[in-house]
Amino acid sequence: MSDFNLTLKVGWLTVGFIFAVTPLVMTSSAQNDAAAYDQAVASFRTGNYSRAEKLFKTALDADPENAQAHFMLARIYTETEILDYKKAGKSLDSAIKADPLNVDYMVAKLEHLRAESSNFITDRVRDSQRMGLAKKVLEIDPENGVAHEELGKAYVRDFWRYRNAISLPTLGLREELEYRNRGEFDPSQLQSAGDTDPAGNPALSQFAEPTLNEDQFWAFDQYEFRNDDLFNIDRLRMQGIPVQELSGRADKAYARAIAHLNRALESDPMRRRVYDYLMQIYVLKEDYPRAMTTLQSMYAFYPEEPELWMYLGLVHHRTGQNDAAAKAFETGLGYAQPEVRYAFENIDLFLAPDEKERYEEDPIAYASRYWTSKDPRYLTPFNERKLEHYSRLVYADLLYGAPRVKLRGWETQRGQILVRYGPPISDVVITGGYEAILTHVIKSRGRTMNYLDTPSAGQDVRDFDQMVLEANTFAIWEYGDFRFVFEDPFRNNEYRLYSPPANLFNESVDAWANDYVIIARETFRETPDQ
Repeated sequence: MSDFNLTLKVGWLTVGFIFAVTPLVMTSSAQNDAAAYDQAVASFRTGNYSRAEKLFKTALDADPENAQAHFMLARIYTETEILDYKKAGKSLDSAIKADPLNVDYMVAKLEHLRAESSNFITDRVRDSQRMGLAKKVLEIDPENGVAHEELGKAYVRDFWRYRNAISLPTLGLREELEYRNRGEFDPSQLQSAGDTDPAGNPALSQFAEPTLNEDQFWAFDQYEFRNDDLFNIDRLRMQGIPVQELSGRADKAYARAIAHLNRALESDPMRRRVYDYLMQIYVLKEDYPRAMTTLQSMYAFYPEEPELWMYLGLVHHRTGQNDAAAKAFETGLGYAQPEVRYAFENIDLFLAPDEKERYEEDPIAYASRYWTSKDPRYLTPFNERKLEHYSRLVYADLLYGAPRVKLRGWETQRGQILVRYGPPISDVVITGGYEAILTHVIKSRGRTMNYLDTPSAGQDVRDFDQMVLEANTFAIWEYGDFRFVFEDPFRNNEYRLYSPPANLFNESVDAWANDYVIIARETFRETPDQ
C-alpha cells in the first residue's frame, strides 16, 4: 500500500514545478534590485543553491516585502541540500504576510506543516494549523484540491476517533486531590471545559464532558477493581460511572470527509492519496457500494496499481463475491513488489516453533499443505480461508499501518492480531484519560505512591507525564473468548498493546491479569488463528 503521508520534499517539488513554469512576478520594490533577483533565480535553476540563497537575501535587503523572494528561499530550505525546516517556515510566513491572498504560498505552508515532529503536542498543533490554512485557501479558491484533501483527511481521522468512542470524566481530578488533602473538596465547583475536537472544529464544541455530581464523582472512589475488569465498560456503567457516547460526532465527520475528498477528486482525479483516504473511511463504515464506485474511478487512472486490485479483492470478498475476489487478489499480487508478495504468502505468523522449522525447510510445499488443510469447501475453485487471509492483510494494511516508523499494517500489533483473528466483535475506544483516573483513584486510597509526586521528579517532568496520562486513549477489541487492549499515549494512531505501569497496581488489582502484552502472547500460543 502506498504511504499515506506525502513527504515534505515531494510536496515541495510539486509546488516548485508549478512555479518553475510560470512567469516570475516581482513587486515594484524588488525591481530596484532586479539584477540580484534575476541572478538568484538563475543560480537556483542551475543548482547553485548556496549562491541563490545569498542573492535572494540581497534582494530582500533591498525589498523586505518581496513575497516571491521569501517563497524562493523557502524552496531552497525545503527541497535542496540546504535543508532547514525552521527557516523554511519563517520564509513562508514572510511570503504570506507580504501577499496574504496568494493561494500558492498558503498551499506551500500547508505542505510544510505536514512534516511530523517527535513531539505529539507539536503534531496536534500542526493539525489545527493545517485545518485553519485549508479553510482560508477554500475561501479564496473554493475548488482547491489540496485544501479539500487536507480537510477530508482530517475528518477521516475524526471519524476514526469517534465512530466507537466513549469518554469518561477526568476533569477536575487533580484539583479534587488537592482539595481532598486540605479537606476542602466541593464537587459542585468542578467545571466542564468540554472536549476539543482534534481538528479544532468549533461545530463539535457542543459535545461537552458531563459536569459530575457528588454521587457520580465518588463512584470512581467506590469502584471495586477486580483482576479482570479494568476495561469492562458494562461494569463501569452498572456502578454509576457516567459514560458518554461520542458516536454522534462520527456521523458528521463521515459526511464531511467524503464531501471534501470527492471535491478533491473533482479538482484532480489523479490525486492518488485521496483514493486511499476514501477507502479507509468506506471500509471503516462498511460502505462497500461507495467503495466500489470509488475503485471504478481509480481504475480509469491507475489500472496497474497493485493497491487498486487488492482493494477490489477486499470489497468483493466482503460482499460475498469470492470468485471476483480471487481474481482481483491474483492480479494485485502480480503487480505487487516482491516484499508484498512475500507478506501474502508467508504463514509463519500462525505456526508453532516446531512447525516453523518444517515450514522453513520447504515453504512452498508446507504452505500448500497448510492451506489445503484449512480449505472448508474443496469443490469450489478458490480457498475460502485463504481469501479471508488475503482480505485481512489488505484490511490491516489499509487501516493500521504506521508510516513514520516504516511499518506496513500487517507488521503492527493491531494489524497482526487482525490477521490472526479478523475484525473484532466489538471495537471500543476510551478517550478522556482513563489511565489518569486509575492512577488518581488508587493513589487517593493511600495504597501506593504515584511516581508523578515523588520528590526527585521535577515539576516540568510531572506536568509532562501527567499530560501523557490524560492524553492516553485505549482501544478495546473483544473477540468473545478473549480480549485485547491497546493504548495510544501520544494520539498518533500508533497503538500498542497495553502494559500497565507497575506503580499503578497493588494487591487488589493484579497487574499480570491486565498486562495485554502477556495476555496476547498466551492467546497466540493457545489460539494461533481464528
